[in-house]
Amino acid sequence: MITDIVIQPALVGALVALKEILYDGYLPESPHLWMDVGMHVAAKLISIGVTVEFLVPMVGQAARLADPLMHGAMTGLIKEQFIDSNSISMLGLVSVGRMPSPQHYTFQAGFIEGLCYGGVAGAIGAGISGMEKKADSN
Repeated sequence: MITDIVIQPALVGALVALKEILYDGYLPESPHLWMDVGMHVAAKLISIGVTVEFLVPMVGQAARLADPLMHGAMTGLIKEQFIDSNSISMLGLVSVGRMPSPQHYTFQAGFIEGLCYGGVAGAIGAGISGMEKKADSN
């Protein structure tokens, strides 16, 4: 349970931050980075909570496959509603060090992003849970 509620959201936050900093080139002070991290962590907490509390007791462990799909759906729906936050004001120029171009998010891009982050965190979390169970049985 601790793996689901603590480790998986922390992994999602770390993955999002690393991608935003290393690949997209945002500085750690960028509001875009922190809004993206917060959105993905919140989506992961909600999706894993629904999965563990409602779906797994009704369906079994196979219901865990729905977690990344819910995470992706939530982030897709959220990102579809907004444009890049750095494009809204000159704060983007100060915090990123360059003038950001407007980015219009789509449901598909947000869904795939959330699906990947949720899936990777879920797979790592399942591996950690498996190691804990194995250690407890010995």
